Amino acid sequence: MTNLNIEEILKTRTFSGISTDTRTIKEGELFIALRGENFDGHDFVEKAATKKAAGAIIDSKIQGLKGLKSKKFILIQAKDTLSAFGDIAHFYRMRFKIPLIGITGSSGKTTAKEMIYEVLSSKFKVLKNKGTENNSIGLSHTLLRLHPGHSIGVMELGTNHFGEIRRLSQVLKPTVGIITNIGPAHLEFLKSEAGVLKEKMELLKSLDKDGLAIINADDALLKDIKGLKCKIVKFGMDKNCDFKVTKIFQEKEAIWFTVNGNHDFKIRLLGKQNVYNALIAITVGFLHGVDFNSIHNALSEFKPLNGRLCLRSLGPIKVIDDTYNSNPQSVKAALAVLASYKSAGRKILICADMLELGSLADKFHAETGRAISKANPDYLISVGNFSKTINEAAIFGGMNKDAVISCKDNLDVLKTLKAIVSEGDVLLLKGSRRMKLNEVADALSSSISTQGDMVRV
Repeated sequence: MTNLNIEEILKTRTFSGISTDTRTIKEGELFIALRGENFDGHDFVEKAATKKAAGAIIDSKIQGLKGLKSKKFILIQAKDTLSAFGDIAHFYRMRFKIPLIGITGSSGKTTAKEMIYEVLSSKFKVLKNKGTENNSIGLSHTLLRLHPGHSIGVMELGTNHFGEIRRLSQVLKPTVGIITNIGPAHLEFLKSEAGVLKEKMELLKSLDKDGLAIINADDALLKDIKGLKCKIVKFGMDKNCDFKVTKIFQEKEAIWFTVNGNHDFKIRLLGKQNVYNALIAITVGFLHGVDFNSIHNALSEFKPLNGRLCLRSLGPIKVIDDTYNSNPQSVKAALAVLASYKSAGRKILICADMLELGSLADKFHAETGRAISKANPDYLISVGNFSKTINEAAIFGGMNKDAVISCKDNLDVLKTLKAIVSEGDVLLLKGSRRMKLNEVADALSSSISTQGDMVRV
C-alpha cells in the first residue's frame, strides 16, 4: 500500500499539520501538491514555501522545483501525491484504536451516515465526513481531524470507478462496513448492477475477522452474501433480519415504525427508504451500546438533508426537493413519496436527467417514464437531453399528452411553473446534481408569494 516511507520521514522532520490548499496553509505544515481537473498543486509549491510551510510532497517526475529545497523547506518525492496523502492519513489513523465505520451504497448513504452520527453522538464524541467528502481527498482530510477526544467515527465512502472503494478501505481500515443497497448508479464506469456490487463489496472484504459487516437483507443482490471472514448482521423487513421492521405507519410528514416487535421509532422524513436509513442507525447504535430510548430521541429530532426529499412549505404549496442526485432506484422511491403524499391540489413532477448511466441511459430513462405514468402525477415537466425519452414513455404508459411538458432549460421550467402552479399543489423536483434543479427549488422559495387566494411565482 505504502507510497512513501512515512516513518523514515518523521525521524528527521515533524510537521504541525497537512495542507492541500496554499490559501489556508499555516506555518510549519506539509503541503501536498495534488492534481485536479482544473488545477495542479505543483503550481503552488513556491507559494507554500513563501508562507513558511515546512515542506511539500511532489510528483517524482517534477524537476523544476528542486531549487526550493532547503533546511527549512524539504521536498519529498512520491510516485503519486494523492496516494501519498492517503498513506499519511492511514498512518495517522492507525494511531487510534477506536471503532471506525465505513458506509457505502447506491443511495441513502449520506442520510444514513448523518443518522448514525446523531445516534452515536448521544453517547460518544464522533468523527464524520463533512458533507459528502467521500472521495480519497475528503476521507484523508477527515481522518487527519482525528484527535484523542474522539471515541468512534463514521465515514461515507463514494465511488464511480472500479478500485476506489478498495483504496478508500485501505486508507480507512474500518472496523465496521455497511452497504445500504445496490442499484443502477454510476453505470457509465461500473457497467452493471453486478459491477456496482463488486465495487461496493470491497468495503466488506477489507474487514478483519473481528470486524462487522452490516447489510440490507431486503436487497436482492446483498441478502445472500457469503464468504466474508467477519461477522454479518442483517437489517431490513425480511424475517431473517437481526434488526427487523415489523410495522410501518405513514403520516403526512412523518413515519412511525416498530423494530423487532417492541421498539417504536418516529422519523420526520418522507419515504420508506428513510426507514431503512434509520434502521441502519438503530443497528449501529445498539451494537455500540446506545440504548433504544436514546436512539429514539436522536432519530425523532433528525431533520432531512437539503436536496434529499426535503419538504419545503412555500405559502399554499409544498415542494419536495430531491435534487441532490438521481438514479433509477432513487427516482422510483421519490415517485412513491409523491404518489402517497396527500394534497388538496395537484401533483406536479419536475424531472431532469439521471447522469452517469452510460450506454444504458436510454433504457433507464424510458423505464423512468413508464414508472411516472404509473405514479400518475397531474403534470410531468421534464428537462434535459433525455426529456423526450421520458415523455414519450410516460405518454405511452397512459399519461395525458397535454399534461406532459418538455422544457429547454431550468429557466423554461420556472416559466412553465408560473403558468400552472396554484394553491394546494405539491411539486416534486428530481434530477442528478449537475442538472441543477436545486436552482429551480431555490428560485421557487424566493419568488413564491401569496395574495389572498392567489399564488404568484
